[in-house]
Amino acid sequence: MIEVDVRLSSIARGAAEWRDPRSPVRAQAREALVGGPWSKEVVEAALDDVLWDLDVDAAIRAEARASRCRVAGEYLDDRPVLVVLPGNVIGPAVQSAYCAALTGSRAILKSSSVERSLAEIAARQFDRLGAPRVRSFLPAFCRSPL
Repeated sequence: MIEVDVRLSSIARGAAEWRDPRSPVRAQAREALVGGPWSKEVVEAALDDVLWDLDVDAAIRAEARASRCRVAGEYLDDRPVLVVLPGNVIGPAVQSAYCAALTGSRAILKSSSVERSLAEIAARQFDRLGAPRVRSFLPAFCRSPL
């Protein structure tokens, strides 16, 4: 249960950073999205909303229920999930990383050719927040053969 508490604590700290318009992670995201298809106002509104409904207390309750799906304290399947991200919406990379983190899963975040930065920013953020989420997220994208 200690790992769960540490994991949920790091998730709560990370979410607070995304919710704070003055945080370094938000500044990185803003800078990375400059020159993309979205206006400055759309970017800021999307970043404001990216984790607005993350409820850590509900996550704690869900974790208690999910613990019944483990055998001897381990997940039944430790393979990473593949998340294919849309290119026309800002935020699913961050939301997907946090959903995976809440369940204790590892994830490969496959970005579109339009927006490749947020998956990398979220992965670096979890590495910085520390155990047990370090190196849990792999940002990836496919290069166009053209």
